[in-house]
Amino acid sequence: MAASGVRVSDGVREGFFDAVEAGASVVAAAKAAGVSGCTGYAWMTASGRSLPSARPGRPQGMWPQQVHEAFWAELARGVSVAAAARHAGVSKRTGQDWFTKAGGVHPRTQNPQLEAVVSTGRGRLSFLDRCHIEELLEARYRPAQIAGLLGRARSTITREIARGQLGGRYRARQGEKVAARRRRRPKQPKLVAGSRLYAEVVRQLRQFTSPEQISGRLRIEFPDDPEMRVSHETIYLALYVQAKGSLKDEVKKGLRTGRLRRKPQGRQPRGRWLDQGRGLDQRTPRRSRRPRHPRSLGRRSDPRRARHLSDRHAGRTQHRVRDAAASAR
Repeated sequence: MAASGVRVSDGVREGFFDAVEAGASVVAAAKAAGVSGCTGYAWMTASGRSLPSARPGRPQGMWPQQVHEAFWAELARGVSVAAAARHAGVSKRTGQDWFTKAGGVHPRTQNPQLEAVVSTGRGRLSFLDRCHIEELLEARYRPAQIAGLLGRARSTITREIARGQLGGRYRARQGEKVAARRRRRPKQPKLVAGSRLYAEVVRQLRQFTSPEQISGRLRIEFPDDPEMRVSHETIYLALYVQAKGSLKDEVKKGLRTGRLRRKPQGRQPRGRWLDQGRGLDQRTPRRSRRPRHPRSLGRRSDPRRARHLSDRHAGRTQHRVRDAAASAR
């Protein structure tokens, strides 16, 4: 802050007026220029310019994004609205208006220029995707927003952010390095012939135990031995992918189903889910569960039964008419 009686350079004055023209308040522009608010108001009066309006109906876009971020950053620290507004260089009434319109929650970050560069992808994250994640995080985007822009699940983005931490911040190079180390091949297989785990799995397979049951029983029978842990997917991999030659015949004998090829485990839409996204008038009509006519079941209707039913219906109708006439009297 410039001391009183010290002449301020023309560059400081020009920076002050540039900030005011950009939409900042007089106090915020004076604080950015390094002078007091009274000096800023004096400069505005001497130049003959009108003071910027600070009424609540003023659009949010007239203040720079840095002012908004400073306001919400102070609120995140736990200070009051008045203190956050004072720190951002806006009036208390403006801060209360921002807080009320946002419902007390930091508004969603929007950067059209940055979002236009990001493209939706599939499968594994590439180095370019990790660079986009780093840029979006620096722009204060949330993991859910990043997941929507990249076309990935939110859990994928949160795990990637946790793995790529370096110095308290996410770095794309660190995330790429961790991913390369995790997918390094070949890996040492868990089921190796001659090991205790291999022998135990083979023993239980010969007893016609499913891989899911084997995985669960190993945790119960060997609770304190981490080497005796194996997932059912690892057992299936050893049976269906790594089995060759005569081992296939042993697999066929050991498995309860006797299949040499596993059923596909993909999640494909079935049944009525194929009509998802269509309107009610465009969906395929659902067939009635009950036949409309007895002949559809291969049987002929009995005319005597039909006549009996019609007679009973007529008798009930006569009783109802007679009761209604009696009550009317």
